[in-house]
Amino acid sequence: MKILFVNACVRGEASNTLQLCRAALEALVEKYPQATVMEVDLNRDRPEPLHPEQAEQRSALHAAEDFDHPIYAYAREFAAADKIVIGAPYWDLAFPAVLKIYLERICAVDVTFAYPPEGAPYGLCRADQLLYISTAGGPVEGYNLGFDYIKALCDVFLGIPDVRCFMIPGLDMGVDVSAAIEAGKGQLRAQVKAWN
Repeated sequence: MKILFVNACVRGEASNTLQLCRAALEALVEKYPQATVMEVDLNRDRPEPLHPEQAEQRSALHAAEDFDHPIYAYAREFAAADKIVIGAPYWDLAFPAVLKIYLERICAVDVTFAYPPEGAPYGLCRADQLLYISTAGGPVEGYNLGFDYIKALCDVFLGIPDVRCFMIPGLDMGVDVSAAIEAGKGQLRAQVKAWN
């Protein structure tokens, strides 16, 4: 089993979101001891957006059915994962820009999804579950547009049927942050144990 962790926690080890992600990953490894965890650290990798020349290159590679090229590395890794955890703080009603760049890179025709002549896309990803973990300094109040976007991608393109969000809002609103994070870790472990 392959567990993919997409780390978009731009504050690095100081990130509250990252602490929650580590707890979820520990629980997943306990539940699936045969699993291998692969981490994509977007702070380290710093992927670039697809500029015109890269978009043209990807189109040419697709036409040649050459999916071994490095431009498809993120997409291949995502498509091959059995379980996926994405960690990203709540920024500007969504998530940091680097995660959008990563999602742009993984949405690759004939790698993570297919587009048949009839026009309705369908997913090619192996994962049956994706967990999106986030924290916010203020209230979210229904505007979790980052999760909404990821859920839509999984539903429409990637074919991942079970997509869940774990969010702790209001961490900058006078709460005991350490206590909130510790409570969140316990809730996450319980959620992961209940996974199929």
